Amino acid sequence: MKYSVLVFFILFFVSVGHSQECKSFNDYKAEGKDVTILDSLYPAAMHIDSNLAVFHGREQEFFLAWKTMLQDLATYLDENEFYWGGQMWCFNRVYFSPNGKVDTYLFKFKEDTVDEEKQKAFAALLSDFTSDYTLKIDSAAKSQFAQCGPVTYLDKEN
Repeated sequence: MKYSVLVFFILFFVSVGHSQECKSFNDYKAEGKDVTILDSLYPAAMHIDSNLAVFHGREQEFFLAWKTMLQDLATYLDENEFYWGGQMWCFNRVYFSPNGKVDTYLFKFKEDTVDEEKQKAFAALLSDFTSDYTLKIDSAAKSQFAQCGPVTYLDKEN
């Protein structure tokens, strides 16, 4: 009995510890979490010093996979009838497992450009999208990794 309870708690904490998160930087911080901890655990996919980059020697492959993910996300939003009503700038910081699965996806819009309801709807769709999305890389990275960058979302014209 003690053994089964111990196994349950270990499995529970392992699954909670590795659950995927998609939310705004503000919501992440409001939960008492610190982005710098993630940054210390996930080295940069690309780095100004290429020797420090997780994808050293595979920069083109990674860049194409990153660009494809953002395009696939935009298509997913459109297919789910999520519209911005114009251009929408967003900063993203994404933390990946070595195989390219999203562990944590944080985002921030310019202040006063997206209301809370729209932001929650975006986070829900983002979570659905990333739950079974794997970055299209040829082989697993040598470690978990992070990538950040801005994106400008546009509604598709019908």
